[in-house]
Amino acid sequence: MRGLDTPTRNIRLLHVGCGTSEVGPKLAEEPALSSLHVTDIDSSPTAVRLMRKRHATLGNYECREGDVLNLDFPAGRFDAVVDKGTLDALLCRSAEDALAMVSEVHRVLRKGGVYVQISAEDPEARLELLTECGSSSGRGPWSRSIFKELGESKGSTAYYMYVLVK
Repeated sequence: MRGLDTPTRNIRLLHVGCGTSEVGPKLAEEPALSSLHVTDIDSSPTAVRLMRKRHATLGNYECREGDVLNLDFPAGRFDAVVDKGTLDALLCRSAEDALAMVSEVHRVLRKGGVYVQISAEDPEARLELLTECGSSSGRGPWSRSIFKELGESKGSTAYYMYVLVK
């Protein structure tokens, strides 16, 4: 059991394709998560500029411009990566781009790190894509993967949460 005088390890979370979402900043300002450092990344300079301005006072939060197909971070940098809809958007463009993003997410996660994705994509199709990344065995690079239906939003669209452990 960790003693009270033992320093807590900082936990690094990357939120890909953040846009102007408040997910990252809300996590960063949560008192119960004081050891959490959140990095938001988006390809839009306008969104990044707005987020930096809105949340300039948060010491454990940063927002950076970047490309999810070529993340500018060293391998193993993050404990967790969160994605809400970014992979969905990439799939509208090409499956190759989607696979490239999943490969980059895997690369920047530390061993035991967690990739959490929120999507409206059917589990049968999505799990195949997620486990295909970097795999010749068909099992993928993940030590574990699960999904959970989150329920329906307004209308009849069901949303799912995919959790993959490196």
